[in-house]
Amino acid sequence: MIEIQNLSFAYGKRPVLKGVSFSAGPGDCVAILGNNGAGKSTLITCLNKIRTPDGGSVHVDGRNVAEMSRAESARTIAYVPQKNELGQTTVFDAVLLGRKPYMKWGPTPQDYEICQAMLDRVGLGPLKLRPVNELSGGEAQKVMLARAFVQQPRLLLLDEPTSSLDPRNQYEMMGLVGEMARTNAIAVLVVLHDLNLALRCCSHFVFLKDGLVYAAGDASVVTEQALRDVYEIDASLITHQGKKFAVIG
Repeated sequence: MIEIQNLSFAYGKRPVLKGVSFSAGPGDCVAILGNNGAGKSTLITCLNKIRTPDGGSVHVDGRNVAEMSRAESARTIAYVPQKNELGQTTVFDAVLLGRKPYMKWGPTPQDYEICQAMLDRVGLGPLKLRPVNELSGGEAQKVMLARAFVQQPRLLLLDEPTSSLDPRNQYEMMGLVGEMARTNAIAVLVVLHDLNLALRCCSHFVFLKDGLVYAAGDASVVTEQALRDVYEIDASLITHQGKKFAVIG
């Protein structure tokens, strides 16, 4: 579904991405992992045309993202940044903005139905008329996620979506992301710093180190050697209920 080939990007003369290549298929939830400065957030913004790569290509369903119009890319790729950008509006109207790529003159009854269904799905139906500035951090993140899902994208990009959430909300949100990815057969790329959260909730993993792909694949690429090489830490991997977990130290 998504093919990233030899993607490169530099800030001035400082290269950040150096020929990054990997792929993801329908239903995959891919954790983008690595230390600060490895190029994770830069990679995400190069995939959705916020930044223009210096080289390489990104294809979604066989189509080159660079050749898509703004409206086409908005219907194909949804992006949730690190910080909430909800403005001063109600919960419902904030989610309705996700339907904008499909609107001509204004919202249709179908747009309203899609938004209401998504709000109910993420548990925000009773809060739909509440101002977004009165929400908790977890509720605001759910609004951002709901807005992204009503875009009905083929690719969802999440940049540290759980950084301001408590552990319960972290697992709830990532569980919802994984379920929606499988149900809607979309690919999700998510930048995470919590390795165990990634191991618990993601199906595939991409390790970035110094702007390069160190390893990419399913959970088999998460090894103790990989953690030493990428994070420069000593960690042991244990298995519990069929899932890997990292124990640091």
